[in-house]
Amino acid sequence: MRVTTGVINDNFMRNLHNNMKRLDEYNQQLSSGKKFTRPSQNPIGVTTSMGMRNVINANEQYSRNVGMAREWLYNTETVLINQGDILHRVKEQTVYAANESLSQTDRDAIAGEIAELRDEMINLANTKIGDRYLMAGKTTKIADGEEVPFLIRDGDDHVTFNGDNEEIVREIGAGIRIPININGEDNFANTIDTLTALEKVIRTNEEVTVGDLTIENISDGMKVVDEMMDNNLRERAGLGARTNRLELTANRLDEEKLQAIELLSNNEDVDIADAITQLKMQEAVYRASLSIGARIMQPTLVDFLR
Repeated sequence: MRVTTGVINDNFMRNLHNNMKRLDEYNQQLSSGKKFTRPSQNPIGVTTSMGMRNVINANEQYSRNVGMAREWLYNTETVLINQGDILHRVKEQTVYAANESLSQTDRDAIAGEIAELRDEMINLANTKIGDRYLMAGKTTKIADGEEVPFLIRDGDDHVTFNGDNEEIVREIGAGIRIPININGEDNFANTIDTLTALEKVIRTNEEVTVGDLTIENISDGMKVVDEMMDNNLRERAGLGARTNRLELTANRLDEEKLQAIELLSNNEDVDIADAITQLKMQEAVYRASLSIGARIMQPTLVDFLR
């Protein structure tokens, strides 16, 4: 092949352009901190980064779900602890009321305290987190002016439950769902009716029926209170197990998120030290190209004929 001045100039310009392009690539990497900024620069790398970002986004959503679930369980556990304290006090007063030497005045005083404890039990049953009721199932919001989940209407001893028994679940992993609420009706409606009946039994010493519950005498009432206390302990144990599981899940999600972030960084973040070294080398190559170009484009005969 004949090598002419035009061929030499074309080769020089092509090589100079390639050197400028590589120099610009290293400049962009250092200024952006990324190995690539467009899919065309590294299609496989971009696909990998998109996959890792999807993993991180899903992980963050699961972590938020775990946080909400833990908050709900902590508040539910607090309510059950307070319920247990009330039941202990009810048990003490019921045992005291079983003393046959008590006068009617004494019984009325005990019955009055049982009534106060029942009212406090109703307040507990209507506990809210923000504007959401804890013990109303999925009926967690009741519009202003409407009835609360648990109430005793005027002229009726039986408590009315305005919620439902649906489970509230949270997804804490791919296909992993966990219920975060307890059955409010089982845990509070029956308890409130029991306290109402117990108050009347202590006051009248006669058989009393409230709703579906019948208490024949104080001894029978003590058995019912014992059953409620056992149920309270079972529910708290179940909540504790779920809370522990969520703690483990939260730790696992944190570790998985760190691993995903590290993989994403390895895939797309620039090694600054290496990039600076490559940039300096490319600058030297570019300067050498310019120097060589000045030598190639020597004055021609035309320059002397002007």
